[in-house]
Amino acid sequence: MLGKNNIRFWLLCPTCMLIASMNGCVTLTPEQQAQLDKVASRKVTCTKGDDCDVKWRRALTWVSRNSRKLQMRGDSIIDTFIPANQSATSNFLVNKVPLGNGVYEITIITGCDNLLGCVPEATQLRASFNRFVLGDSNTP
Repeated sequence: MLGKNNIRFWLLCPTCMLIASMNGCVTLTPEQQAQLDKVASRKVTCTKGDDCDVKWRRALTWVSRNSRKLQMRGDSIIDTFIPANQSATSNFLVNKVPLGNGVYEITIITGCDNLLGCVPEATQLRASFNRFVLGDSNTP
């Protein structure tokens, strides 16, 4: 026979699953989505010297404030540990790639260990990263 606690669990379980599946969902207007996509797709480039030094420090600051733990940090790579146990928390791989003539591109790859997706979503993360590294935002 089902006890009161079991009945409550089975009544609340679908509601909890619905709320959990909606966690992190944000509805954007088509114009807002287009703007987010535009910012997320911007190339982050820098010129050898002060320009790259400043942008690379900003990239490290952004990653440090948006991840749990750094795994590797160097002059051309920033890597974070991958959260386990189906976590929706993102991990990051940032590279400074030489393009030639003292110009570099700073790239970011995001991911997580959750089949349903990461929270926040990759486009939002790339847009936030690009804004901060390019100096368009003071909030990482």
